[in-house]
Amino acid sequence: MQRVLMPGGCDPASGELPTQAPMEALGDDPLATLARLGKPHVVLALDMDQWDAQEKLVRSLGLSYPNLTVVPPLRGLPLFGMEAMHFFGHEVLMLRVRDNLARPGPRIVKRLFDLLAASLLVVLLSPLLFYIAWRIRREDGGPVFFIQERVGRGGGTFACLKFRSMVLDAEDRLKQYLQNHPDLAAEYERNFKLRNDPRVTRIGKFLRRGSLDELPQLFNVLRGDMSLVGPRPLLARELDRYGDNICLYHMVYPGITGLWQVSGRSETTFDERAYLDAWYIKNWTLWYDIVILLLTVKVVFRREGAY
Repeated sequence: MQRVLMPGGCDPASGELPTQAPMEALGDDPLATLARLGKPHVVLALDMDQWDAQEKLVRSLGLSYPNLTVVPPLRGLPLFGMEAMHFFGHEVLMLRVRDNLARPGPRIVKRLFDLLAASLLVVLLSPLLFYIAWRIRREDGGPVFFIQERVGRGGGTFACLKFRSMVLDAEDRLKQYLQNHPDLAAEYERNFKLRNDPRVTRIGKFLRRGSLDELPQLFNVLRGDMSLVGPRPLLARELDRYGDNICLYHMVYPGITGLWQVSGRSETTFDERAYLDAWYIKNWTLWYDIVILLLTVKVVFRREGAY
């Protein structure tokens, strides 16, 4: 439905949800109607196919109404740093897109931040890293690390490091478990995870709940395979499910944490994960990286959405 949003004089920047009034409520003379209402701040939000039909209203408000905000029907474009431009003397508005992670300057800043922060974390967490390695080795005598080939920047592959959290015959055990429990196959296909995974060891359950199994990826960051914050590193079998956003994924280094991890983690669907990763890539700032890292600490301590 076509609507004019009128927050009763509130500034839309306050973040409060405005009250909504259909366009028909403005009558034949919208300026007079708004004057009777005390000239509230109007937020005009139209879909793309409504602009022609409402051209007269848009022109009238744009020329004569002082408290107007227009929400353009744009989706899927980078928002941060978008610059408004116009031709002098012409009614032409242009939006200049600034895709930060496509430019060398921001890439250098992000890489320097990764090196500094990852080095500091390795030093501070070294006692914990040695303790976890000892516990894994003690449980079944198997290898400490699980190394899996993941797809990185540019579509190349790299050896992604994790603390081993599964039994040694994990793949065979998974196949047998899904054959015995076909009703759980859909759960596994949703995000390639199971809430009660029979492959996970005792120490592995503890590591996964706190995402501690991913700490060795700090060395992937130092080696230049990954970033502290970014889209989750994909398996080759997951590439097709990423859809059109795969071109964005190939632009950047995958991350240890990211917007997906602080927005529900395993509780989100794969499509939601791909959308959040794409939004992060298109709207990256160093400040976002810092906020996501801080939120990751909170999510990990609360053990939200992990299994």
